[in-house]
Amino acid sequence: MDLTKCIRVGSLFLTLTLWVSCSDIDLTKEPGHLKPFGTGGVNKPVEEMDGFPDPENFFENYVKPTKPLKMKGAARISKAMGKWRDEYFLSLDDDLDSEVKLETKKKENRLQAVDTMTFKNFVRIYNQTEHYMVDSVPPAIRGDITIPCPLQCKQLTEHNFVDNIMWFSSGGTKSVVHTDSVDNINCLYRGEKTLYFVDPSEHRHDVLIDHPDGTYSGMDVDAVDYTKYPGMAKVEFYHVNVSAGDCIYIPYLWVHQVRSYGSNLAVNVWWHRHAKDDLDYSACNRQCNTEYTMAQAKFMGLKTIQHDPIEVRDDFMTYISNDTNFEGFKQILFGDDYDKIVVDTTYVRAFTEMFEMLDADKNGLLSFTDFKTLDNEAWRTVGELLQLLMEDMEEDFEARNIDIDPDIDPDHGAAGDSDEMDLHDEL
Repeated sequence: MDLTKCIRVGSLFLTLTLWVSCSDIDLTKEPGHLKPFGTGGVNKPVEEMDGFPDPENFFENYVKPTKPLKMKGAARISKAMGKWRDEYFLSLDDDLDSEVKLETKKKENRLQAVDTMTFKNFVRIYNQTEHYMVDSVPPAIRGDITIPCPLQCKQLTEHNFVDNIMWFSSGGTKSVVHTDSVDNINCLYRGEKTLYFVDPSEHRHDVLIDHPDGTYSGMDVDAVDYTKYPGMAKVEFYHVNVSAGDCIYIPYLWVHQVRSYGSNLAVNVWWHRHAKDDLDYSACNRQCNTEYTMAQAKFMGLKTIQHDPIEVRDDFMTYISNDTNFEGFKQILFGDDYDKIVVDTTYVRAFTEMFEMLDADKNGLLSFTDFKTLDNEAWRTVGELLQLLMEDMEEDFEARNIDIDPDIDPDHGAAGDSDEMDLHDEL
C-alpha cells in the first residue's frame, strides 16, 4: 500500500469496524449473496427531473439534505453533446497530444497499474483495449462543456471547484464500492450507466469501507460475499439508469457503485461541499448561460481539500466512533499495517501526540465532543501531524524492506500518480 494515499480526499481514516450479530441467520441463503452489488436488497428509485434545477432549488432541496438527483437531458445544452465524436477529437490540433492517465483494467482495482499516452493515441486504441481514461478534460476541449446550470455561481466557479474529470472508455467498466468526500455532478455524453447508491444516514456501518488506501470497499462488486460483509444483507439501495444527455448529482459521502455500457464518455465537476453553507444565490446566474463553459472556471485542486482543517475534522468525525480509546484509534489509523508498526518510531510518537491533542477532555477516549472543542488551528496541526506520520511510516517500511504494495508492478505507477488519479481513488 502506498501510504501517501492515506492523505487523499476524505481518506484520513479508512477502516471502519463493523460489529454485526448474525448468529441466527444463514447469510449464504440471503438474497444477494454472491450476486452483484445492488442485488437482493430493496431497490428505491432516485428522484429525477427534466433538465437542470435553478441553483437555489438544487442546493436547498438536494445538496443540503444530501439527496441524489437525476437530471434528464440536462447535458444536451453543452456543445460536447453533438461534437464529441472520435473523428472530432482526432481532427483537432492544439494540445491534444499532451499525455493523459489511463487505467488498464475495466473492472476497477485500486492497485492496478496506470498507463500514460497522448489523448489522440488513446482515442485511436481504446476500442481495442481495456484502457480507460480517468483524467482532467484536455484544455483544448473544455470550451465544449457548459458548466452545469445550478453551479453557475462565481462563488463556486472561482473559489470552490476542486477538479473536473473525463471518464472515457469503450464500455464495460465497473467501479469499486466507494464514497466521495466532495459534491459531484456527472454528465454523460455517450453510452449508458447504472448507479447503485446507499444512504449513509441509514446504512453507514453496513457497507464496510475496509481499505486504508482510499475510501472504498474491497468487496467483489460482481459477487458480494455476505459472510465477509454481513451488513450488506440488510442494505437498501437506490438505483438509477443514466443515458447519454443525462446528468446525475452524487452527494457527499453517499456510498455508490457505477457500471458503464457501450462507448462511454462522461465528465464530472467536483466542488467543495462546504460551499453550500454560505452560497449567495443572488450572485448566481438567474438564467442558465450555455456559453459559460468549463474553460472559464478555476479548479483549485486536491491540496485545497487535503489541508482544509474543516475537512480534517469532518473526516475524523466520519470514521472514528464515539468513545474510541488509544488502541482502537491506532487500529483504525494503521489498518492493514497495524501488525507491521514498531512502537519506538517517530511516526508512533507523532501518533501519540495526535491522540493527546484530540483528547480535549483528557479522559483517554476520543469523542465527538472532543472534536467539536478543537479550533481550526488545532485541526490544521492534526492534519500536518498525520501527513508527517504517514511519510515517516513509509520511510520506516522501506528501510525494513517491507513491501507495501506487493501486487503492483514496480515498472508501473499505482493509481495515484497524479492529483486526478488521487481524486479518482476516493471517487
